[in-house]
Amino acid sequence: MNLERKTGRQAIRWYQSLFLFLIILALIGKNIASSCTVAVISGKATPDGRPLLWKNRDASAVDNRVLYFKGPRFAFLGLINATDKEGSSVWAGLNSEGFAIINSASSDLADDEKGGAENGRFMRLALGECANVADFEALLIRTNGQRQVAANFGVIDAEGQAGFLRPPKTAMCGLMPMTRRWLPLATWSAPIMPLRRPKNLKGVAISDLNAFPIYSKKP
Repeated sequence: MNLERKTGRQAIRWYQSLFLFLIILALIGKNIASSCTVAVISGKATPDGRPLLWKNRDASAVDNRVLYFKGPRFAFLGLINATDKEGSSVWAGLNSEGFAIINSASSDLADDEKGGAENGRFMRLALGECANVADFEALLIRTNGQRQVAANFGVIDAEGQAGFLRPPKTAMCGLMPMTRRWLPLATWSAPIMPLRRPKNLKGVAISDLNAFPIYSKKP
């Protein structure tokens, strides 16, 4: 009888632990699943000297298409959701001047319920207006306090510039230039963990930075 009671209590504790684990997984899983995996690679780390963008799109929209757009200044190709009839949001793209952009959603940057609602719209705007990485930085400065974005942006241009930016809504984290012989391995967002400043990110305000790339020197 005592053995049966003990076994019953153990089973209850096991199911309680499993239930708690599933709740935690459900809470964090949404953020994990909605953040794409990206890489920004300097031309100094590629065989032909050209910078490289890479993105694995982790999103609920499994069907995508590429459209041709005519922006205010430049034409561009943009990756959109197949269900987006108007092509209002672009999730990766390249324009006629050689400027290219990708993003990875980062919900810890959102300061309200609308945070990140315009990530794709902002990228469409950038592709139509920016000729290079410097133009994109200028666009971020011009739209401070106006944009509803919560994302990390990877950018490259035809001049060989490459960078990774993490702009909050009302501020701009400094450009992390990919000018050395380093390769980005990963990026993660960890709002519940203590922040640490990587040694190679000098000049970046730690208050603006709670996701950052990990680098390793090219062999």
